[in-house]
Parts: sequence; C-alpha cells; structure tokens
Amino acid sequence: MSFSLMTQSSRWQRRDCTDNPNLAPFRDHGSKIIIWHGFNDQLIMPEGTIDYYDQVVNYLGGGYDHVKDFARLFMAPGVGHCGGGAGPSPQNTFNYVVDWVENGVVPDTILAAHTTTVRNPDGTFTTTIDRTRPLCPYPDVAVWTGEGSTDEAANFVCKRGRDNYPHRNRQTTP
Repeated sequence: MSFSLMTQSSRWQRRDCTDNPNLAPFRDHGSKIIIWHGFNDQLIMPEGTIDYYDQVVNYLGGGYDHVKDFARLFMAPGVGHCGGGAGPSPQNTFNYVVDWVENGVVPDTILAAHTTTVRNPDGTFTTTIDRTRPLCPYPDVAVWTGEGSTDEAANFVCKRGRDNYPHRNRQTTP
C-alpha cells in the first residue's frame, strides 16, 4: 500500500469506523439509527457492538435514555450473522426506522420471529412462524412474564438490570 493510500485510509478510519463514539454530528442532524446484532454471530463478535454502543453512551453523556433518543441497539439471542440460528430474527427493521423518522414512532421493541420451512410431499414448501419474541433496546432484555407460551412475543416484557441480562458481568447503567 502506498503512503498516500495509507494516509487517506487512516483519515477515513478516524472519521467513520466504530472506534469513534462521537455520534453528536449524526444526532444533531436529526438522524436516527437502529442497530441490531445476533448474540450467536459467528463472524462479528456481538460484544464488540455492545462495547461500541456503551462507548457512544459514555462519550455523549446522559446515559442510555439520552442516546436512545436517536440510536437504539437491539440484541437478538440465538441469532447468527445476518439472521439464522435457533433464535427469532428481527423483522422489517427498515420499517421501524421509517416510522421513527417520518412519523415519530419510537421503536420500544422490535418484533423478532423464528420460522420453520418444511418440504411438502408435492415438492412445494411451507414456512410457518413458530416463535416470536420482542427485542428490547439495550440494555433492556425480554423477560418472560411467567404466563402463556414462551413462543409468543406478547408474553414478554422488557426489563433492565444485571439479573436479566445474558452477560451479567457487564455494566448496564453508565
């Protein structure tokens, strides 16, 4: 790599890579972002995304509630890279962003669904949703209410706190 290209590459990296927690210009422009990451992502470590979000919160100050005004992180248990896996995957995330930006509808949860596809005797395929779950904005997590099926999103509530978070040793309130 030439010196010129390395210099340009370093400038780009300083400005736009996830080592820079300063999202103030993005926020001040009125922009909104939804970030989601599967906890079973085998290519990009999910804890790196959590660490970055925590850095943004710490850099901008005001805690999670302040940052959640423009940036929300949703972690998807059991979901691999870009979907797939045993867990329910986020559905229609683009629509949540559009509703937030254009209609002021803040995404308090994102619906996630797990599907199963079976081949029918006639060679066609049938896909059914066998589990839904709400994804809660980090650091909140979906906790079963203790009533109803654990396969239905309606039977979960979002709760904050170390006791409810899959990685209990993490700080959840900067």
